[in-house]
Amino acid sequence: MAVPVFGYKLLAFAASAVLAGMAGSVFAAWQGSVFPESFTIQQTAILYAMLVVSGAAGMPGIVLGAAALTILPEWLRDYGVYRMLLFGGLLVLVMRYRPQGFFAAVPRRSPAPAGAGPVPARAG
Repeated sequence: MAVPVFGYKLLAFAASAVLAGMAGSVFAAWQGSVFPESFTIQQTAILYAMLVVSGAAGMPGIVLGAAALTILPEWLRDYGVYRMLLFGGLLVLVMRYRPQGFFAAVPRRSPAPAGAGPVPARAG
């Protein structure tokens, strides 16, 4: 029995496009108008950093990563022009020492099948 990978990827892409469209329409209604100047490269970098730092392994990690990267630039606001340099340095440290993400989920082990015991050692 095969899993239709293409179909699931297409479904995930379509669902994310629908959610992004709905979020965009809510944002436009809330703002009253939308201009390209509303979206800077800095905002794009912070959103991408949220994904990298959170690890994208589970919803709690994504929420914690997004919250941390929303608060962190505000804490660094006192450092003025060095704020984004410090922010980038912290991101490099996280990527260097935690490549799976800072809030990555611990992988679960599947339970052993019923009746399975320890594997005997090989002789010789």
